[in-house]
Amino acid sequence: MLCSRFLASTLGIVSLGATAIAGEPEEFAEFAIFIEINATDGDAGLQGKIDGDAWHRARIYGPNEAVVFEYRAKDNLGDHGVTEVQWESNEPPFDEFPLADFLALFPEGEYRARGKTVEDGRLVSTADLTHDLPAGPVITSHEDEDEVELDGSNLKIEWLAVTEDYRGGALASDIDGYVVVAEVDLEIMGVEVTQVVTIDVDADTHFAEIPGDFLFPGREYKIEIGARESSGNLTFTEMALCTVDEVPDA
Repeated sequence: MLCSRFLASTLGIVSLGATAIAGEPEEFAEFAIFIEINATDGDAGLQGKIDGDAWHRARIYGPNEAVVFEYRAKDNLGDHGVTEVQWESNEPPFDEFPLADFLALFPEGEYRARGKTVEDGRLVSTADLTHDLPAGPVITSHEDEDEVELDGSNLKIEWLAVTEDYRGGALASDIDGYVVVAEVDLEIMGVEVTQVVTIDVDADTHFAEIPGDFLFPGREYKIEIGARESSGNLTFTEMALCTVDEVPDA
């Protein structure tokens, strides 16, 4: 009888220990998954981000339970842990891989992120991927200019509000903002570098100003205007702008 009571107590301790180790799963600090389209080049990609307390393994499952993405840190990095990973898929042009085929590869629905922390805890999160794809913004400024004059002031970029779907017809949901990205290649101390300025504006604003101190003479700038749909999907339109070789004397 004594042995039976001792065995029951031991089993109870083991059971409690297993529960303590497993614990309740925690949420990732951030999990996002969305589609980005380049309306100028005609291509699309799937992008995602996972962020959380130090972890060493993560998987993302699609609505059909297929593994869409997997990351595993090994050796020293696995022991130390990772907190954030951002990724994006290949973006073949639509004449090689049509948009319909891309959307079939990544169906709408709930995507699940599952991870394991360096302390053997579990991380979980879900995010919805939609096929609500806004059209690319129509840029209305500087279209017919070969070069842009520089006088030290900001450069204003304007566009029309986006209300349609990329595939035609009304957009299924709302635009919640726009993103303006300006890029320029410079040589700094003999090294070629790309400098980037990113500006976020709300859905009711259809212009942005690139800071004057980011504009250098005799350079070509790539300007991208992105319409961000409420699910996170983005569609960009690109344009190139060249600045004059010399800044006029004040």
